[in-house]
Amino acid sequence: MGTKADQIKEFFMGPLKAIDMKGLIDWAVNRHSTYALELNKRQLKVGQLDTGKPITPPYTKMTVAIKKAKGQPYNRVTLKDTGDFQDSMYMKRVRGGNEITAFDWKTLSLSRKYGVDIFGLNDRNKGILCNRMKPDAQKQFKSLLRHL
Repeated sequence: MGTKADQIKEFFMGPLKAIDMKGLIDWAVNRHSTYALELNKRQLKVGQLDTGKPITPPYTKMTVAIKKAKGQPYNRVTLKDTGDFQDSMYMKRVRGGNEITAFDWKTLSLSRKYGVDIFGLNDRNKGILCNRMKPDAQKQFKSLLRHL
């Protein structure tokens, strides 16, 4: 039965246990998936992996020459030429959450060459996304509380 304090604690905390927090977070991430994709594309634009490290290996001399001719950045790897690869990026549900991937024909070769860390957000962008999701998640949480 427990102490009186345990009973009071259970009285107040019990209903909270009924809320699926993982589901709430998944809902918020899905609601803001377009923004998460935009943050990932911005990261690539500055040549950064989700670890915060630069995308390596650098472009070959031939690619640098092509990038210069097109007026595109060549001092860092951006993984953007025509935009098809980045335009094909999407959020996918996986066991334990969500992940960013792409369906462009170059996806596999780019992942092999540069690593899977081309997909995902660095710590700074995770914070930005969380701040953007927070008001919606709080509103949804309060709504779930009202329906207990």
